[in-house]
Amino acid sequence: MRRWDRLLDSYLEEYRAKGVSPQTIAYTEALLNRWGRWLKGRRPRVGIEEIDADMLTRYIGKRASFRSKAPVSATLSSMRGFGDYLVHQGLWKINPLRWMKGPKVTAPNGHRGATMFVWNQLSKDALGKKEFRAKFQL
Repeated sequence: MRRWDRLLDSYLEEYRAKGVSPQTIAYTEALLNRWGRWLKGRRPRVGIEEIDADMLTRYIGKRASFRSKAPVSATLSSMRGFGDYLVHQGLWKINPLRWMKGPKVTAPNGHRGATMFVWNQLSKDALGKKEFRAKFQL
Protein backbone atom coordinates (compact mmCIF):
# COMPACT_ATOMS: atom_id res chain seq x y z
CA MET A 1 0.00 0.00 0.00
CA ARG A 2 2.55 2.52 -1.14
CA ARG A 3 -0.41 4.48 -2.32
CA TRP A 4 -1.52 4.86 1.32
CA ASP A 5 1.86 6.35 2.18
CA ARG A 6 1.69 8.82 -0.70
CA LEU A 7 -1.85 9.85 0.22
CA LEU A 8 -0.87 10.25 3.87
CA ASP A 9 2.12 12.42 2.92
CA SER A 10 -0.01 14.67 0.73
CA TYR A 11 -2.72 14.88 3.43
CA LEU A 12 -0.16 15.88 6.05
CA GLU A 13 1.29 18.46 3.67
CA GLU A 14 -2.15 20.05 3.33
CA TYR A 15 -2.58 19.82 7.11
CA ARG A 16 0.71 21.67 7.64
CA ALA A 17 -0.38 24.37 5.20
CA LYS A 18 -3.38 25.10 7.45
CA GLY A 19 -1.00 26.27 10.16
CA VAL A 20 -1.63 23.42 12.58
CA SER A 21 0.98 23.03 15.33
CA PRO A 22 3.88 20.63 14.68
CA GLN A 23 2.92 18.55 17.74
CA THR A 24 -0.62 18.05 16.44
CA ILE A 25 0.73 17.08 13.03
CA ALA A 26 3.14 14.57 14.57
CA TYR A 27 0.35 13.07 16.70
CA THR A 28 -2.00 12.81 13.72
CA GLU A 29 0.75 11.27 11.60
CA ALA A 30 1.42 8.64 14.27
CA LEU A 31 -2.28 7.74 14.55
CA LEU A 32 -2.74 7.47 10.79
CA ASN A 33 0.49 5.48 10.38
CA ARG A 34 -0.80 3.02 13.01
CA TRP A 35 -4.07 2.70 11.07
CA GLY A 36 -2.10 2.18 7.85
CA ARG A 37 0.02 -0.56 9.43
CA TRP A 38 -3.14 -2.28 10.64
CA LEU A 39 -4.63 -2.14 7.14
CA LYS A 40 -1.39 -3.39 5.57
CA GLY A 41 -1.46 -6.39 7.92
CA ARG A 42 -4.93 -7.51 6.77
CA ARG A 43 -5.12 -10.68 4.71
CA PRO A 44 -6.34 -10.71 2.04
CA ARG A 45 -4.97 -7.26 1.28
CA VAL A 46 -7.46 -4.43 1.33
CA GLY A 47 -7.51 -1.62 -1.22
CA ILE A 48 -8.21 1.91 -0.03
CA GLU A 49 -11.47 1.93 -1.96
CA GLU A 50 -12.56 -1.29 -0.22
CA ILE A 51 -12.36 0.08 3.32
CA ASP A 52 -15.91 -0.01 4.68
CA ALA A 53 -17.74 0.90 7.88
CA ASP A 54 -17.45 -2.66 9.22
CA MET A 55 -13.67 -2.60 8.89
CA LEU A 56 -13.47 0.87 10.46
CA THR A 57 -15.62 -0.28 13.37
CA ARG A 58 -13.40 -3.32 13.92
CA TYR A 59 -10.25 -1.18 13.96
CA ILE A 60 -11.67 1.42 16.33
CA GLY A 61 -13.03 -1.33 18.58
CA LYS A 62 -9.58 -2.92 18.83
CA ARG A 63 -7.92 0.44 19.46
CA ALA A 64 -10.48 1.41 22.12
CA SER A 65 -9.89 -1.47 24.54
CA PHE A 66 -8.81 -0.19 27.94
CA ARG A 67 -8.40 3.40 26.78
CA SER A 68 -10.06 6.50 28.10
CA LYS A 69 -12.51 8.48 26.03
CA ALA A 70 -10.09 11.27 24.97
CA PRO A 71 -7.52 9.18 23.03
CA VAL A 72 -10.27 7.19 21.32
CA SER A 73 -12.01 10.41 20.28
CA ALA A 74 -8.69 11.80 19.01
CA THR A 75 -8.12 8.66 16.94
CA LEU A 76 -11.62 8.88 15.52
CA SER A 77 -11.17 12.57 14.74
CA SER A 78 -7.87 12.01 12.91
CA MET A 79 -9.36 9.13 10.93
CA ARG A 80 -12.42 11.25 10.11
CA GLY A 81 -10.22 14.05 8.72
CA PHE A 82 -8.24 11.62 6.57
CA GLY A 83 -11.51 10.03 5.43
CA ASP A 84 -12.72 13.46 4.28
CA TYR A 85 -9.47 13.82 2.37
CA LEU A 86 -10.05 10.44 0.67
CA VAL A 87 -13.54 11.60 -0.34
CA HIS A 88 -12.06 14.83 -1.70
CA GLN A 89 -9.51 12.79 -3.69
CA GLY A 90 -12.33 10.69 -5.15
CA LEU A 91 -11.25 7.40 -3.55
CA TRP A 92 -14.29 7.13 -1.28
CA LYS A 93 -17.81 8.13 -2.28
CA ILE A 94 -18.76 8.91 1.32
CA ASN A 95 -16.88 9.02 4.60
CA PRO A 96 -18.46 6.42 6.92
CA LEU A 97 -16.60 8.00 9.83
CA ARG A 98 -18.88 11.05 9.53
CA TRP A 99 -21.72 9.07 11.13
CA MET A 100 -19.68 7.55 13.92
CA LYS A 101 -19.83 9.48 17.14
CA GLY A 102 -17.29 9.30 19.94
CA PRO A 103 -17.27 6.50 22.48
CA LYS A 104 -19.57 6.25 25.44
CA VAL A 105 -17.80 4.87 28.48
CA THR A 106 -19.81 2.32 30.44
CA ALA A 107 -19.08 -0.15 33.19
CA PRO A 108 -20.62 -3.48 32.11
CA ASN A 109 -22.21 -5.74 34.73
CA GLY A 110 -21.38 -3.32 37.52
CA HIS A 111 -17.62 -3.94 37.33
CA ARG A 112 -16.02 -0.62 38.13
CA GLY A 113 -12.55 -1.44 36.78
CA ALA A 114 -13.61 -2.82 33.40
CA THR A 115 -14.22 -0.15 30.82
CA MET A 116 -15.90 -0.96 27.54
CA PHE A 117 -16.64 1.36 24.68
CA VAL A 118 -20.02 1.35 23.01
CA TRP A 119 -20.47 3.54 19.95
CA ASN A 120 -23.42 5.91 20.15
CA GLN A 121 -24.30 5.66 16.51
CA LEU A 122 -22.96 3.71 13.55
CA SER A 123 -23.45 4.49 9.91
CA LYS A 124 -26.31 2.71 8.18
CA ASP A 125 -23.77 0.46 6.44
CA ALA A 126 -22.19 -0.61 9.74
CA LEU A 127 -23.28 -3.51 11.87
CA GLY A 128 -26.60 -3.26 13.67
CA LYS A 129 -26.62 -2.88 17.45
CA LYS A 130 -27.21 -6.58 18.19
CA GLU A 131 -24.57 -7.75 15.72
CA PHE A 132 -22.11 -5.15 17.03
CA ARG A 133 -22.64 -6.24 20.65
CA ALA A 134 -22.32 -9.92 19.70
CA LYS A 135 -19.18 -9.31 17.67
CA PHE A 136 -17.42 -7.40 20.42
CA GLN A 137 -19.04 -9.44 23.22
CA LEU A 138 -20.68 -6.48 24.93
